[in-house]
Amino acid sequence: MNKPDAAALEPRPETLRNPARRYLMATRPAFLTIALVGCLLGFASAVVSNVPFDFIAALVTLLLAILTQAGVNVLNDYYDHLNGTDELNSDRLFPFTGGSRFIQNGVFTPRQTLAFGLILFAVVVAGGLWLISNSGIGLFWIGLAGLFIGWAYSAPPFKLNSRGLGEVSVMAGFLLIVVGADYVQRGSFGLLPWIAGLPYALLTTNILYINQFPDRRADAAAGKHHWVVRLQPTQAAWGYVLILLLALVALIATVGLRASAHPGAALRPGHAAGGEGRLLAAPARRPADATRQRHPDDHRRGSHPRRPACGTAVPGNCPVIGRLTGNLLEKRPPLVLLDVQGVGYEVDVPMSSFYNLPAVGERVTLLTHFVVREDAQLLYGFLTAKERDAFRVLIRITGVGPKLALSVLSGLSVDELAQAVALQETSRLTRVPGIGKKTAERLLLELKGKLADALPIAASSAAGVAHDALNALLALGYSDKEALPVLKQLPEDLSLEESIRQALKLLAKK
Repeated sequence: MNKPDAAALEPRPETLRNPARRYLMATRPAFLTIALVGCLLGFASAVVSNVPFDFIAALVTLLLAILTQAGVNVLNDYYDHLNGTDELNSDRLFPFTGGSRFIQNGVFTPRQTLAFGLILFAVVVAGGLWLISNSGIGLFWIGLAGLFIGWAYSAPPFKLNSRGLGEVSVMAGFLLIVVGADYVQRGSFGLLPWIAGLPYALLTTNILYINQFPDRRADAAAGKHHWVVRLQPTQAAWGYVLILLLALVALIATVGLRASAHPGAALRPGHAAGGEGRLLAAPARRPADATRQRHPDDHRRGSHPRRPACGTAVPGNCPVIGRLTGNLLEKRPPLVLLDVQGVGYEVDVPMSSFYNLPAVGERVTLLTHFVVREDAQLLYGFLTAKERDAFRVLIRITGVGPKLALSVLSGLSVDELAQAVALQETSRLTRVPGIGKKTAERLLLELKGKLADALPIAASSAAGVAHDALNALLALGYSDKEALPVLKQLPEDLSLEESIRQALKLLAKK
């Protein structure tokens, strides 16, 4: 396409009379598919880690990522107008270089462009706060970093692209889309989205890099000293090759790490699945395997028996580990390393169990929950049957994985959790990292009845008393809204009869 043909495609007031179409085209929608791809990568990294998929959160994430990129595009046009580069650019190849031309061709005023970009950012902030309340505070830092990078890329006083930091900024900004999309689903940070997103981020950076060549003269005149300006064109061309090779290396590394997760004791992709695993000292084994000849330091070197991994395709071939008894070798919260007849087992435990473990070197018995996935074999351990039962109830709830269930049991005892469920106290659950108000409300609603059924022992505890008192008040005709606030005011050590009596007195005063 020659320059006259490209110029004819540029936006002009007479061709964009429809306001909705005018604002849409100002965002440069053809390029917004890059954010779409980043979100899909983030969702995929969560799905392959067996994280339950939240479609509503995914749709909101996708919309906000696209709006973020749109806002960055619009603000970049505004600041490039201020520094004069778009006005000076006579070598542009529209629509790929030279900006959107909305200001230069009189479609928008500079003030309209700035206002539109800030409005897009404001919408992203509002939607992001809702996602943060459901996913966790980590998303706040991801979003803050992403918005800052997008704004500071061309805005004074930072002008990152003018300082030779444009390529790094673009790579980091688009990598955060992948990490953020994964975080919304996972509720925590994982290693996998960082690794899987790096090739995508580098290739996106290369699109920016090569598009700077036609703008080189105008950018140099306007003081935008990115690397294409700093280097001679023949030298700068090698930058494209370098970034491409880095993307290829990152892609090969991603595939290699993923493939290495399949052998029996390969990398447990727990960090890729929200930090749930590490290098296994030994995979799950049948008792007969435990008598094999082993090096005395095998458990310290993370070695393992060389036999095929226990997969999910043939469940009957997978041993079920319900309990482990052995010497405690290491305590690295939330991980413990247990030596069982010379085999080292890494077990994740909630902090409620961790605090009550004996000293290193002493024997301990852990009740375990064994998870076999396509890409990992995970062991979770508990000192009491009550904790394990509560863990199993939690992970049956949609959106709650083992990591979040451990976090809940680390922040609340089983009795405290049962009482929070009985009284529907969201404030207790929101103190657990990764649980926002809406997630807490959903958990309490879904746990109602299920936890009491799974934990009959809790009926004699304060939680059981509160639950029975609530049922009694409901039977007397009071509603949840009337009974729950009253029961929350009562001391926890009251008997059932006294709880009902005092609750009725408080209700009579209303």
